[in-house]
Amino acid sequence: MLQLPERVSKCFYRSLLVVVAHIDITGSVIASCDSDIKQFGADLYSYCWPRDAAWICLALDRARYHHLSTEIFEFFSKIITPRGNFLHKYTPAGDFGSIWHPVPMIQIDETGLPLYALYNNWKIAKSVWTTGRYYRELVIPAANYLTKAIDRKIGLPIPSFDLWEERKGVHTYSACAVYAGLNGASEFSRSLGENDIAKGWKESADSIKKSIIERLYDNKLRRFRRSLDDPTLDSSVFAIWYFGILPPDDPKVIRTMEAIERELKRPSGGIARYLHETAIMVT
Repeated sequence: MLQLPERVSKCFYRSLLVVVAHIDITGSVIASCDSDIKQFGADLYSYCWPRDAAWICLALDRARYHHLSTEIFEFFSKIITPRGNFLHKYTPAGDFGSIWHPVPMIQIDETGLPLYALYNNWKIAKSVWTTGRYYRELVIPAANYLTKAIDRKIGLPIPSFDLWEERKGVHTYSACAVYAGLNGASEFSRSLGENDIAKGWKESADSIKKSIIERLYDNKLRRFRRSLDDPTLDSSVFAIWYFGILPPDDPKVIRTMEAIERELKRPSGGIARYLHETAIMVT
């Protein structure tokens, strides 16, 4: 069995400890318990963003801590709205968190990612109990919401705020997350024998995938755009290969990732979120 270097093992277990320490007994995952930000924004980061929690589920399942990701899915099942979507952020108790954006502030990837995380859990853990418990509580309402949230003229999700919560538009990252959610929902439905429902969700997912490649790749820049109306280079477009729109070795993906490495990598380490951004996303 391959033995990892000690520094890598320590980093892994330290990261795991940090993640678990931020999971509440309710299954919510707060973004941070650090209070330093309060002096700038008069608020804390002790809220649960469905997007962040979904990414935590993906990490926990890869580490084989399936019982912890299941607790997060339980939290999702309690906070999903009657419409089938998730709101911007929540308190650990499941109440709608404070917000500085106009209400409702919708980030459509926050509904796509929990679906994808649940599908990823199914692929790894193969838990029939988890699948059966959350299929009707989470998968059906969320997938139906996402299906209705597609602009049929362009085949992409309706405008929503981006990953960074800064601008509204039809973003590459968001579209990829919606595709991943609907594709996962389709696989769920098919595995449970509901082929008619699976077919509809699959058609919606494939339509988004086709439109992402046709409308969000910039032939002049030879890379994917941040959004339909914004060609800015943004690190979030890694979603193209991560969520399976195109394989990692596709020339379009390679050119996009080379541009990110060339233009967004910082000498001190890490990757900027986008061009002319001073904050750093540590890698």
